[in-house]
Amino acid sequence: MHTVTIDGKEYILRCDLNAYEDIVAKYGDLRTATSITEEDAAEKVVYLLTTLINEHYQYIGEKEILTEKRVSRMLYPGDVMRVYEAVMAEINDAFAPKN
Repeated sequence: MHTVTIDGKEYILRCDLNAYEDIVAKYGDLRTATSITEEDAAEKVVYLLTTLINEHYQYIGEKEILTEKRVSRMLYPGDVMRVYEAVMAEINDAFAPKN
């Protein structure tokens, strides 16, 4: 699992089947969800980040769930690409064959 530090706090990302199904339900397919443009990068990155953080929280039984609004407040425009790279690393690793 990958981590990302936002607003001084480290968050663990988890891309399992639940997260994958949520992403596909919103965007139709993973390629659409992860292909970003300048116009939609912030919205997509916030959604993906929130989904992966919350999936880890649910996995460990954490009661706190982050909203997209809260995650947006913790990020600055300059954070988008850094966070996107962490999100993509987690998603790519989730699809790598496991032994």
